Amino acid sequence: MKCSDRIWLARQAPNIKCQPSTFQFFNEKGGYIYYGVYNLETGNASLNQIDSDPDLSILGFLPKNSSSNEVIAFGITQTTLQIDGLDTDQNSISPIFTIKPSYKYDYAAQQFVLNRFNTILVPGSTLLNGKNYLSLLQFKFGSNTRLPPIPLGQGIIPTGGSPIYPLGAYDPILQDYYIYYTVGGQTAIIKYNFIINSYAILPLDFVPTKLNGIDQLFFFKGDLFYCRIDKGVGVTIALMSLGGEVNYLYKDTNADKKFSVTIQPFVFDQPSGTVSILNPVGDTLYLDVFDLTSYEVTSFTKPNNIPTGTFVISTLYQ
Repeated sequence: MKCSDRIWLARQAPNIKCQPSTFQFFNEKGGYIYYGVYNLETGNASLNQIDSDPDLSILGFLPKNSSSNEVIAFGITQTTLQIDGLDTDQNSISPIFTIKPSYKYDYAAQQFVLNRFNTILVPGSTLLNGKNYLSLLQFKFGSNTRLPPIPLGQGIIPTGGSPIYPLGAYDPILQDYYIYYTVGGQTAIIKYNFIINSYAILPLDFVPTKLNGIDQLFFFKGDLFYCRIDKGVGVTIALMSLGGEVNYLYKDTNADKKFSVTIQPFVFDQPSGTVSILNPVGDTLYLDVFDLTSYEVTSFTKPNNIPTGTFVISTLYQ
């Protein structure tokens, strides 16, 4: 990826050095899965129907390079968890490997990561002594094998009550994987290190409120950023300290944006260190670019051609 390929937004916003010019996304409608690419400069979107199992839902994927024709996606059916390979030239998707878990669980749609050991990491759960424990699921890419899940001690998932939706973020330098979760009234971050194979539970110093929207967790240059949109209310971005403090950096309650949560609003771009915030209103897409270094925000409006119900979205690297 070259920053020159992303220059159009930098010309319009001098404080943003580099920003993606295209997003890629999955959309599910009428029993079909669609793969699309949205051009931020023109506001146009391409949309291709994928030949797939009608029971399959895509919950996340690894961002692909624009020169590649394959997308690696994580999906679920009513009975299986799957790592799938999507051929964007042939518009077909097929399982790379499949497992049938002995438990039910709620997953959050998010961008999953590939660590330096060529393993896809997915926050999930595993059955231990008759109870579901918050765990890190591992899928070894290339060998098509599922490694043993890593139970993370505390964080028992209750059999009743509200489901939890763990969010993951990865530090490729220190090889730390972070999982943000809430169980009952406890909100915490678990940090797992792949070098020493150990974890620490880091309670957060705030009381969680019920989420009526979407939240995401991103890691950038040593910091964890928590992004949240509440339907009809607004957007907040907070810096989560491993010492437990939560510092709010950004809040947007502009009523013109509606905050309808009809698509995934947060798109993280590691190379530029930005989070794009998307709020569609009719034919207009409100685009706010939050710089994770300066905490500055630059705002635009673009034509809205991202289909309603698009909750899996990422940058498309050049």
